[in-house]
Amino acid sequence: MTDFSAHVARIIKRAGQTVTVTPSTGPARAITAVFSAAPTEQLGIGGFGPQLHAMSADVCDLHAGDAVQVGGTHYTVANVPAADPVTGEIVLPLEAV
Repeated sequence: MTDFSAHVARIIKRAGQTVTVTPSTGPARAITAVFSAAPTEQLGIGGFGPQLHAMSADVCDLHAGDAVQVGGTHYTVANVPAADPVTGEIVLPLEAV
């Protein structure tokens, strides 16, 4: 059986960047994740805002309102959806601070 989780983890490691996460339950730490700053509206159609693509094991202790820093920009986690059960990836929607 194919281990999709391992494949996705390698993709995130190669395509990602160092991001600092600060869970409300512990100290800040650096993880590797893929950040996308997609526009919230295109051609009058609502879209999605900034997102962080990470392995669920790296962000399992994050909650809504926890801090994320990408480069010099600060965000908070908008909500924590369920991780993909096959790949282990989670896409966290972010809000600019």
